[in-house]
Order: sequence, then C-alpha cells, then structure tokens
Amino acid sequence: MGTTNPMQPMTAGAAALPRSTYMSYILIGINVAVFFALQGSGGTTYENLLLFGAKENGLIADGQMGRLFFPMFLHANALHLGFNMWGIYQVGRYLELLVGPRKLVFLYLVAGVTGNMASFAFVDPLSVGASGALFGFISCLWVLQKYEERLATEMNEPVQKSTLGMLIAFNFVLGFVIPNIDWASHLGGCLAGILFGLALVMRHRWNLKVLGAARYLGGATGLKKPPVSLRESFYLWMLVALNALLLLGFLRVDDVTRAFGRGTLAAAENFTEPKGADMLPHYRVLVSAPKSESRPERMLADALALHRSSAFASAMLLYDVLLVFNEQGIGGEAFVSGTVRAALMEARGFALERRGVSDALVASFGELPEHSREGQEVFSDTSPRVCLAPANLLRTLGFFGLAGKLFECAFYLDVANLQTATDVFECYWRMDAENKNQVQRFRFIASKLLNPGAASPREEAPE
Repeated sequence: MGTTNPMQPMTAGAAALPRSTYMSYILIGINVAVFFALQGSGGTTYENLLLFGAKENGLIADGQMGRLFFPMFLHANALHLGFNMWGIYQVGRYLELLVGPRKLVFLYLVAGVTGNMASFAFVDPLSVGASGALFGFISCLWVLQKYEERLATEMNEPVQKSTLGMLIAFNFVLGFVIPNIDWASHLGGCLAGILFGLALVMRHRWNLKVLGAARYLGGATGLKKPPVSLRESFYLWMLVALNALLLLGFLRVDDVTRAFGRGTLAAAENFTEPKGADMLPHYRVLVSAPKSESRPERMLADALALHRSSAFASAMLLYDVLLVFNEQGIGGEAFVSGTVRAALMEARGFALERRGVSDALVASFGELPEHSREGQEVFSDTSPRVCLAPANLLRTLGFFGLAGKLFECAFYLDVANLQTATDVFECYWRMDAENKNQVQRFRFIASKLLNPGAASPREEAPE
C-alpha cells in the first residue's frame, strides 16, 4: 500500500474533492424563487418585504425572532439579487468543493443570521439580502487560502498569494460610501466566516499533526487532546459568543421603535383602501350621526375642553380634523359656516402658541351640544377617549390621515399607552406611502416625550 503525505494541502488534487456543487445552485434557486414570489404578491415594496420577514428592529425586539433568519433569502430589487447570486455562484461553488455541501449550507445560515444580528445591533433601517452570508463565504475562503499559503511555505512550494483580503476590504469600505448598504450585516457575516474558517483550519492542522506522528511513531503517537487553540469547537463557541454579544442590541431598542415596527406591520396587513378627505361626504350618515362620537359638534366641545385644560397638542389636532369636516360640509348647518371656520383657525393658532382659549372665542362657536355621556357637562371630558372613539371609526372607513391625527391626539393625553402610538404609525404610514414626513415627525416627538426631562405632553404642541 502506498503512503499518504500528511502535509497534503486541503485543496490538493481534484480527485480528493467532492465533484458536485449542487448546494450552491440550490441556494441560488431558493433566493430566486423567493424573489419571484415577492414580485407575484405585490413587488419588493417596504410593506411586502415586511410581510415576508425583513429585518425590522422593533419587531425583532417585540419577539419576532424569525426576522433574523428570513432576510438572507430576500432582496430589494433585481440588481441586488443578481449581485449576490453572482457572488454565490463564483465563490460558493469553489468553497463547496473545499468543505462539502453540508458545511456550505451551515455556513450560509450561520453567517446570514450573524449578519442580521449585527444589523439588528448597529443599524436601524429595515434590511434584507444574502450579502451577510456571501461575506461569510468570502472570508471563510480567505482563511482557507491563507492556511494553504502557510502549508506551501512550510513545504517549500511556490506560494500564490490570495487577493480575497483586498476584495473583502474594498467591499466593506463600499458599505460606508454607498447609501442603503447594510455595513453591519457585511461585518457580522465576515466575522462568522472567519471563525468558521478557523475551525476548519485548526481541525485540519491537528489531523496533520496526528497523521505525522502516526507515520513516524506508529500507532502509539503519544498525543493527547489538542490544545484549546487547535480545537474546532473553540472557534465554533466563539461564534456562539459573538451572536450572544450581538443580542445586547435588544437593550438599545426603545418603546417608540417597537411601536413603529408594530404600526408599519399593521399598515402592511391593512388592505383597506386609503381615502382622501374629499370622500367624507359619502359617509356623512356614519360620521355625523346624532349619537356618533365623531359628530363634529361634539368633537368641538371636546377640543375646547382639552384646550382649556392646557392640552394644547391634542386640542390643535382636533381643530385640524374639525377644519377638514367644516370644509367638506360634515356637521350641522351652523357648524359648516364660515364663521365657525374662522373661529377654528383662531383657536388652532392659540393652541399652537400655547395660549388659552377665551370666553369670547368660545361664544363665537355658537351653542354647543350637551354630551350624551351621563354625569358629564360640556368642557368636562379630557380623557383619551374623546380622540380614540372617532379615530377608530375613521380608520375603519379608510380615512387614515384624519385617524392618525386623532390617535396622535390620544397619545399626547396618555403617552404610556404604546398601542396608541402604534395606531398613529399605522395610520400615517397608510396615508402617506411615498413621503413619510408625518411618520418621522411623530417618531421624533414621541421619542422626545418618552425621554426623561421632556416637556409635559399636555404642553407639547407639534407644529
């Protein structure tokens, strides 16, 4: 029998390698299939990616841990998909020849999850893509190639220097230069690939040492267990520890981020067609019914009550909604008059300037209806209910812009109620799919109010 050279490099001889690269093609096929599924269900919109499991920090912190797994199969557009699949085709097949299909798919999943964990820990926006897994492939291959360079040097063989290190560095720098690239996902996947590559290298190096000892000493090599630095499990446990550290990202996710995540997901799941204020007259019977809490005259009394109690932000938002009702002719004959409109504009200005409402201004609105709630008089109710009741009706009908203002009104009356903040995000997101100014404005104000030392919510009037 012939003898085997114990110093044989890991990639020596095509006959020593697996002949199939089927797993690389399977991974490419899965990614392409998911992309076409996205296209078939509405395209790669923010909402659709969210429904398919994109990384969204608030929802992950809310317990949706699958969002650390699914993004490695999602892509934002055809160019994004094509670039990553080209990388898997070029690097994945060669790496599969070295490590085999099972280790390849294990690395894809581990590097993808680690990349998403790093993105969760360091990057706020929604994120998708297989780039974390691809960086894991590239960095693992780089470690293996550097190891072979060392083996070649030890055997006095010609050394072919690897250029993968430069490729990794170049692409990592691009993550900071080009907008909308998730640099943290690249970093996490890269670290996972390095640790996985080191595990393979150290296992191979110890095997070489055992084979060398057996060759010269016979069966009794006298070798004990490998030192910690040469144990494959040591580097795999380091990989586990890395992900455990990245889980500390949960500590930086605040309540507003959770509410934003829940709200945008609810908006993605809400299939009610958004309606503009010009459609309000078609729902006159529902909106301004005599016993309805969305009746403009009753809402006006509530707005004045809030204004008199110094809840300026909530009062101003109610005035905004009432101005729309007045413009669209919703309400009694007295309410839709130009006199009431002028008075509403003046009251809104007072609320914005944090000034109280005068008796003369109240009188200009005419006779206000008594509340139908037992035991309550006009100007007595300043609870979130005065905003929530009409908000829920308007959201159900699809008037998300008006409903958002009313939910925001309720939030300023009870900032501890994060469900109300969630409702605000849902409505504003549905109302304004292209320009998210309302969402960003409310997110800023809500974060300010929930921070220690912020202004009282009853005195904070958003412009």
